[in-house]
Amino acid sequence: MSCDSLVKYFKDISKTVVQLSRDEPRLEHPGLEFPNDIKSRVEVLLQSLPELDGIEKKTLRRISGGGSISVARIATSVLERLSLGDQPESICADLVDFVCQKDVPNYYLAGISGIALADKLTLSDQVSLVTADNIAPNWAREFVFRINRLGRIEGAGHEPLRPQAALMISNNQQVLFPSGSRSHEEGRLSMETVRKLERMIISCITLASDTAAPTITAKTSWIDHPAYSYHGLMGGSGGKSPGEKQTSRYDEFDKNLTRDLFARVSVLDEGVQLTVLLAAELLCSSRLHESPVNRAIDLGIALEVIFLHGVKNTTELGYRAATHAAFFLGSDAEERRTIHDAVRDAYGARSEAVHTGKLEKTRYIENHFQADRLCRQALVKLVIDGGFPEDWSSLIFAT
Repeated sequence: MSCDSLVKYFKDISKTVVQLSRDEPRLEHPGLEFPNDIKSRVEVLLQSLPELDGIEKKTLRRISGGGSISVARIATSVLERLSLGDQPESICADLVDFVCQKDVPNYYLAGISGIALADKLTLSDQVSLVTADNIAPNWAREFVFRINRLGRIEGAGHEPLRPQAALMISNNQQVLFPSGSRSHEEGRLSMETVRKLERMIISCITLASDTAAPTITAKTSWIDHPAYSYHGLMGGSGGKSPGEKQTSRYDEFDKNLTRDLFARVSVLDEGVQLTVLLAAELLCSSRLHESPVNRAIDLGIALEVIFLHGVKNTTELGYRAATHAAFFLGSDAEERRTIHDAVRDAYGARSEAVHTGKLEKTRYIENHFQADRLCRQALVKLVIDGGFPEDWSSLIFAT
């Protein structure tokens, strides 16, 4: 009976609520302010719903974030849906379904700056790269892509480039728990897993392009259920990375190679995986720097991470790194010589940059892009091969 009463009340006030939202100066956020008499009446009716018994003693958790849930917030949420023209019967049915469901679809959304994406790129059952058009309008989409529900772009023109792409990680998990309960860990996607997936995706995109330097920007999570209104049942929350350096362009990247690398990196031996991700992050960082000195330092370290992997002897490291690179990547004497010289110069540039804070040799600066290409080529080969050569010396003498 209580649900029927709520439906009846919604039908009675529907025109009033819709008109209130139309009269608001910011139409893109309709229905967030309602007269107290309307809200109070809805709260009373909601409290009579058996399914909501004890709701204020529960916690609502998304993939990231969470907090207490209240009847007042639920009232605002359902009125917001009514203001947008949703049918009273659907609003009530969706709410009851939501509080009764054990596992509800969730997704984590993290904007990625510096890359061009025209349509969704599926990387696995749970992981994909998406555009704003791939997501129904909601607060998470607005927060990450800076596009409101009417399709208007938010923010001043002096802000960093609005991302065209976002990492989306999906998971079905329980969202409502008794306050203080730790049972929410079961089946829940941990933030440790999310951070690992972020590293892998950024690294794979970096390796799938000659120039891309992707970085994570705004990030949040969302509950994908019709009862979860545009602003959710507890308001939105998320984090931004304003201090992160970002590129001022949208770079292309090889989508098929990204998908292939992601599948392969996911199953690498943990030690190899960590080495590949570290070197890829340094490569990405080198592309973000405007200063040749800073570029040389990051790229030089990335090459060391790769070509001095497992090396115990600490003498003649520049020579060793260059020789390993030559035989790992080169197919004939001429090509090996070219690779050797490029990596040796990159190692020299890193040393000069670290010890003097500048690069005086023109060839060190001019060599950067060739060294970048070799670093990327080596990392892609490592991922495809499934790891490093068993022994650098055996690789050289067997050639």
